[in-house]
Amino acid sequence: MNTDAPSFDKAKNKALNILSRRMHTKKELFDKLLRQGFLEGTASDVCEWACEYGFINDKEYARAYIQNCIVSKKYGIKRIKQALLYKGVDAYTIEDVIYEFDFCEKDTLISLAEKKLNGNFEHKNIDKTIRHFIAKGYEFSDIKGAISSIKEDFDFGKDD
Repeated sequence: MNTDAPSFDKAKNKALNILSRRMHTKKELFDKLLRQGFLEGTASDVCEWACEYGFINDKEYARAYIQNCIVSKKYGIKRIKQALLYKGVDAYTIEDVIYEFDFCEKDTLISLAEKKLNGNFEHKNIDKTIRHFIAKGYEFSDIKGAISSIKEDFDFGKDD
């Protein structure tokens, strides 16, 4: 690291302040330091320092982010991957971490779609439901399959 000590110390303090509020990826911290007016070299050096001392860990960030998205936001894998890539987590790290989770997207989608449809299978409501789940990162074919399965169960239940 070839750093200008006063600038590096100032950037390091700013980074610690940023990181005290919430977890960040290396890219997020780098971008925030640049927006604060620090030079690319200084921002890069501070990010390396933060990684070295464990203040930043993209794998841990991805793990926490995925957990939150699955449990709270009910996002699909596609949306989760896209968001993490945008935040600067590399694809290999994302794939490694995603496989740590026992997440059955299709089962989750069926229960969520059942709630969303609430027995209303009008074309307008089905289209709205499809758009909703596409935005949440689910595959179109999985959404259609879930809706078909729900409709089948609903129609079967009416015949009883």
